[in-house]
Amino acid sequence: MAISKQDLHDRKKLSDLRVIGLLTGLELFGNERDNIETYLALREQGAKVLVGISKNHSDSDVEKYLEELGFETFNLPFGNQWSWLWLKKYPFSIFEKINQLFNCSRSLLEQIKLFKPTHIQMNSVMCYNYVAPALLIGRVPIIYRMGDGVPCDSAYNLQIWRLAAKQSSKIVVVSDFIKSKVLAQSVPDQKVIKLYNLAPSRLSENNPSYQNNARKGLVYVGQLTESKGLWELLKALDQLNELNLDIVGCSRYDTDFKSQLEQWVMSHNLQDRVNFLGQVNDPTQFYLNSLIHVAPSNKEEPLGMIALEAKKVGTPSIVFPSGGLPEMVRHGIDGYICRDKTPEALAEAIQWMISDRDRLSQMGEAARADYENRFGKERFLDQWASIYTSTLKEMPYHLVIAT
Repeated sequence: MAISKQDLHDRKKLSDLRVIGLLTGLELFGNERDNIETYLALREQGAKVLVGISKNHSDSDVEKYLEELGFETFNLPFGNQWSWLWLKKYPFSIFEKINQLFNCSRSLLEQIKLFKPTHIQMNSVMCYNYVAPALLIGRVPIIYRMGDGVPCDSAYNLQIWRLAAKQSSKIVVVSDFIKSKVLAQSVPDQKVIKLYNLAPSRLSENNPSYQNNARKGLVYVGQLTESKGLWELLKALDQLNELNLDIVGCSRYDTDFKSQLEQWVMSHNLQDRVNFLGQVNDPTQFYLNSLIHVAPSNKEEPLGMIALEAKKVGTPSIVFPSGGLPEMVRHGIDGYICRDKTPEALAEAIQWMISDRDRLSQMGEAARADYENRFGKERFLDQWASIYTSTLKEMPYHLVIAT
């Protein structure tokens, strides 16, 4: 992919930028990995990146991963999500929330003074809840990377989101699906930028070859929650013969649901065909070992990083028509979009995919090619460089960089 003179100019200007990233999560779920990938893209192009995380937990996977990548971090003692229902149930928790709000904002203001950031990148409404005073006082351009949808299910969080959107210089959304939701809230079109994610760079670094002629069975990668369509997946598998299923992933929050799934598998005599493999650092080999990747999410997914990971190594995906997931797949070319969110529709899709192994192999090749064409790294670097350089004129006078 050729790099234009404008792209080179934008990248050169990134060497003058200092970015504070704000991350609220403790586990390496998709949103956390996606945001860290943007930090890597900025750093690779010369920007200095400092990351604020909650360091009050010894078992934080996010903190360990950032340390491995060589990022400098500081403590932002985030609490959990704000909710009127929570406050009604635990009214005295308001004092804890206020204390966390004060401590987070104070910590961020201290870093703004010391680090002198040119930008702050935040990742969620929850994040904004805890640092809004510091963002108002600090007067630093804000890049709001939206890995989730607009919180329309909560009047309180929707109002907070609107404040965050108004204060942000740019809102970077991960799919056309999310962009439509944001624009429906009367956010100016020029403020909203769609930027598809990049599959984690560890996939290409650790696996130079994507060929595997011994592929077999299905693979699911992700959290073990009901909203991810695991009941539908198991029921679809029960309608099919011979195919095995590898289920990769879990978290500290999934244990009860995982037990329910395991009991169901045993009661339907599927224990020889379903493998619960737990959390892994790099799922690449499981994609490579599988004929088909399955993502039957019931909820409206903002995008679907797992479909990108599979596509990168040439494994076609079957997805439910949920949110941004269909944007990752070209139906019948490099994957399959189910007609609805039912076990029957999923079984139908799997049967169609495996009925012609030559076609399935061609779909895998098409998936790999589409990843390079639509979701490759150069595209990702160029778009992030453009977003950040476009906001330079908004910097406070003492941070302005000569252009």
